[in-house]
Amino acid sequence: MKKQLLTIAILTLSPLIFVHAGSNQPHESRRMQPASQIAAKAKAPLGDLGPYRTILADTLAIVKTGKLKAAEKRITDLETAWDVSANKLKALNPKPWGRLDLALDTVLFELRADKPDAKLCTKALQDMLDMIDSMK
Repeated sequence: MKKQLLTIAILTLSPLIFVHAGSNQPHESRRMQPASQIAAKAKAPLGDLGPYRTILADTLAIVKTGKLKAAEKRITDLETAWDVSANKLKALNPKPWGRLDLALDTVLFELRADKPDAKLCTKALQDMLDMIDSMK
């Protein structure tokens, strides 16, 4: 309830929220994010999954070139990042986390098969991408 009230207050009182662009210098330019984007991220069941999605999309693009060994190496980046964040993400919302975790297991299984099948790898990757997109 408090999150909803805060979101409503932000959307009502401020058309833009200023977000520091990562600079340590007070006079450097700052980037602005519309309040609606910030509110959307707050509503996402697991927060910002953009970095994971990027790795999935990269891996899918590699699979489409037929370089399944390279795709297997790239997906390891996702596995590592996922493992580092697992406890935090699971605590945010266990059900969607569990669905994504199972989807990642499927992706890993397909890419690490003795003889990976590009069609099955593509399907597993696309399914996980679709799942992430549905959580926005």
